[in-house]
Amino acid sequence: MILVEGPLTTWLGKNISVVKEVFLESEIDEKINCRGCLLTRSFINAHTHLPMILLRGLVSEKNFWDWLREVQALEEDLRRKEIRAGYYLGLWENILAGNTKVYSMYRNYDLVEDTLGVELHIGPISFRESDKDVFSLLERFKKRAPEGVVPALFAHSLYNLPLERLKEIAEILKERAIEFQIHASETKEEVLEVKKRFGQYPVRVMEALGLLTPKTMLVHAGWITKSELDLVAKQSSSLVHVPASNARLAIHGFFPWKEAEERGIKVLFGTDSPASNDGQSIHHDLRLALLFAKDRYWDVEPFSWRSVSNAFDRRGFALWEPRETVIEKGEALVNTFLYAPHLFSLKFLVKNGKILYPRKTPRRVLWALKVARRFRERLEG
Repeated sequence: MILVEGPLTTWLGKNISVVKEVFLESEIDEKINCRGCLLTRSFINAHTHLPMILLRGLVSEKNFWDWLREVQALEEDLRRKEIRAGYYLGLWENILAGNTKVYSMYRNYDLVEDTLGVELHIGPISFRESDKDVFSLLERFKKRAPEGVVPALFAHSLYNLPLERLKEIAEILKERAIEFQIHASETKEEVLEVKKRFGQYPVRVMEALGLLTPKTMLVHAGWITKSELDLVAKQSSSLVHVPASNARLAIHGFFPWKEAEERGIKVLFGTDSPASNDGQSIHHDLRLALLFAKDRYWDVEPFSWRSVSNAFDRRGFALWEPRETVIEKGEALVNTFLYAPHLFSLKFLVKNGKILYPRKTPRRVLWALKVARRFRERLEG
């Protein structure tokens, strides 16, 4: 059991409180003096591509399609050992950002042997027509997935995959309750391409195929229509907002946060690839999401700390230490936390009673750093 001594502010659900002390379940007994700190649930990173941390900073200031072509060319050069290293570096960076639940869409997911304590949602990804049978891949992976891994299904997009592959995925979703994540309505060009190919907008195509379920997560959704949102609500599917990456690549469109809330649609938040966002901090992305929403709706009231509850992991706790200049407590401290993440540092991170931070840098991460450095040297050579 961990005793956190205050007084400190707690924001663990709908209510904000100032308390003298808090007890947290843990594998060890420890006492932490944290006067003036903030205790929250840890974060969920609902969409990323972990191994792409190796490509951070290599392709910048390009329009989306040029950026994508150059990044994919670099990815073709990634070796298995380097992809494995990217997974561990990405996991460690998520921990340092206070994220304890992560969804990663990437190939070679079976290279992960240790999640470093993170709840990691990974699994078969359909990216192109030549990809292997999804049924057999999923069954094989479920049998040997390491502790901390939750098997899930991923598909890159409607425009990248043949109809038969999409139907195969829909059959899996019909037979079993498994999470499924797909890029949807990410760019204007994508929407036009899907409509040209299928005669309908992307979400309508997904609904007709059977790809919308209560466990389906549509990533981006910046070019989605209101009638498509009605279908998302009807099937109880979710949206994943990735504001930093969308803005960096200038593809943002208009994320329909208010319209989603009005329909009871669950809105999650992701960082997207470290090659497009640069960071893996949901804390920073929440700030952008809130500011973008207030600015684009010309309305400051609907979006506040009450609007981002789905960003937090109910099985994790994060203790944040404000800088010396931050003196507010209670609701004022929470508001500062959301709008000035740079004024807070992670002091403690717990998931399912296990301490993820602080601790020594894991050996796998130290190994991954060496591999990543050699990869960059190989590119430069």
